[in-house]
Amino acid sequence: MQFLQLHTRHIANVSTFIWNLLWSKGWSFFLLYTILYFLHCFYSWDKLKLRNIQIELEMVSRYGSVSFWQLYPFQIVSIYFLYLFYFCFSILLVFLFLKLKRININYQLFQLSKKITQLFFLLILCLYVGNLSISLLQESHFYSKYLLVFWILLFFIFIGVNGRSFSSTLRMVTNLNPNITKSIGYGIPLLWSGLMFWIVSI
Repeated sequence: MQFLQLHTRHIANVSTFIWNLLWSKGWSFFLLYTILYFLHCFYSWDKLKLRNIQIELEMVSRYGSVSFWQLYPFQIVSIYFLYLFYFCFSILLVFLFLKLKRININYQLFQLSKKITQLFFLLILCLYVGNLSISLLQESHFYSKYLLVFWILLFFIFIGVNGRSFSSTLRMVTNLNPNITKSIGYGIPLLWSGLMFWIVSI
C-alpha cells in the first residue's frame, strides 16, 4: 500500500513538473501539437490517403478545384494561418483598448502575446486529441452529439481561461477593474468566432 502511494505521488510530481515546464515556454503547446499531428499522419497515412481522395472528390464536385492546404498533411498550414489571424486580432483589440485608456504597457503586451499563443495551441491540442478520441465512437448513433457537446464545452472552458489570463496579465500594470479585463478576455474569442462564421458564410 505504501509503495502504491509513493508511486502515485511520484507520478503526480512528474506530471506537475511536465505541466509547469509546458507553461513556462510560450511555444511548448505549439510544438507538442505539431509533433502529435505529424505522428498521427505518419502512423495513419494509409487511411489519410483515402481521406484525401474523398476530400478531392468533394471539393472538385462543389467548387471545381481543391487547395493543397485542404489535404493531409498540409491541413496544419491552415491552423498556423488561423493562429496568426487570431493573434493579430487579439493584440490589435487590446492595443486599441489600451490606447483609448492611454495606458502604455509594451512589456505586458509581450507577456500577453505569450499567453495568447499558449492558450490557442492548448485549445487546438485538446480539440485535436479529443476529436481523435471521439472518432473511436464514430459508429455510434450519438457520435455527432458527443462531438458537438465536446466542442461547446471546450470552447466555453477556453473563454473562461482566456478571461482569467487576460485579467491577471493586465492587472499587474493597470488599475483597471478586473471585471473589465476579464470581459476583454471573454469578448475576444467570441468576436473572433463570430467573425470566422461570417467569413465562412460569405
